[in-house]
Amino acid sequence: IYLRELILMKLLNAKKIIGIERKYGKHFDIIDKITKKQNHMRENGIEILKVFGIKDPGGTYDIHFDKKNKYDRILKKKPLILYNGTASTISRSIPMEKENSILNNLANIKWAEVRKIEKENSILDLCSLIKKADLVISVDTGITHIASAFNIPTIVHKSNESVYPKSSISIENSLYDDNLYKMAEDILEYIYIMSA
Repeated sequence: IYLRELILMKLLNAKKIIGIERKYGKHFDIIDKITKKQNHMRENGIEILKVFGIKDPGGTYDIHFDKKNKYDRILKKKPLILYNGTASTISRSIPMEKENSILNNLANIKWAEVRKIEKENSILDLCSLIKKADLVISVDTGITHIASAFNIPTIVHKSNESVYPKSSISIENSLYDDNLYKMAEDILEYIYIMSA
């Protein structure tokens, strides 16, 4: 549910959740009358913050890594590639039967560890894991936004025209591409050349 819609739902004390119905092109007109309609969740959130007089944080993030988290002491022996094929909607997710072929493709990179992101107990643990990554390969979901916040290169599955986040370190490409592992290798090699 968009942040602006969540806040408005609370204010309106509405009895119906609208997130499901947006999928079919239905939502309350009042939402678009109060705030300018945007195409993506973050932009919608920023619009509702403006209504309340709160400025865009502008890329400043505080994840509170001073608190204990599951991955604070993880030791990497080689570059870490994180893979995620699950989004909040089935239409943006990779079917389970196709995930194995993507992971097998990425297994061609022998000098890097490829790890599938599993369900974490907290957002802190998820953020901590993502921050350790050298590359994130994912469908368009919150994981790509977290990776971008940490300036970690991402390959985002291009399943439609509204893939986000748009940044200089995000590449839109089909995860079904046979050359996915070569693209990932090129990115990792570039990172290590630039950091040397």
